[in-house]
Formats: sequence, structure tokens, C-alpha cells
Amino acid sequence: SGNFHLSQFQHEDAFAAYEKALGLMPDSVELLYNFVICCMALYRFDLALDCLMRIQSIQPDHIMANFEEGMLRLQRGEYERGWQQFEW
Repeated sequence: SGNFHLSQFQHEDAFAAYEKALGLMPDSVELLYNFVICCMALYRFDLALDCLMRIQSIQPDHIMANFEEGMLRLQRGEYERGWQQFEW
């Protein structure tokens, strides 16, 4: 499973497992969030951001999705938008 591979730092295998699982459960917030963590470990920041936005469209008050979006945007130099994520 993706979580096992992620815990073993087997990010490519985790990525493939999460992609397959998301094909079956595309609206699973927990699954999407785990996929975000995997994407960030693989430096796939655009995909991570897309998934964070999807999580927030499903569950707007998801604390970690808002936090991770803010951190990711700050790292990308999007300071105004990044800091806004910490003010909600």
C-alpha cells in the first residue's frame, strides 16, 4: 500500500500505489493528503498543490491542507498568498 511504501521512503512505489487508489476513491481526503506528502517528497510541487486545492474543495477546514498550501506557496515565493493560508 502507499502508506507502507511512504513509511519505508519508497516514494516512487508509494506514488504508484496512491495513484491507483485515487482512481478508485478520488474524493478521499485522507488518501489525497497522503498523496500530497508523497508528491512533496518527490519534488512534484505543482501536483501537490493541485491535490491540496482539491482537499480544500472537499473539506475547506482541513487544517493540514491549509498549512501545507501556505508552506508550499511560501517556498515558491508566493508570499502574499502563502501568508493568507495562515490567517483563515
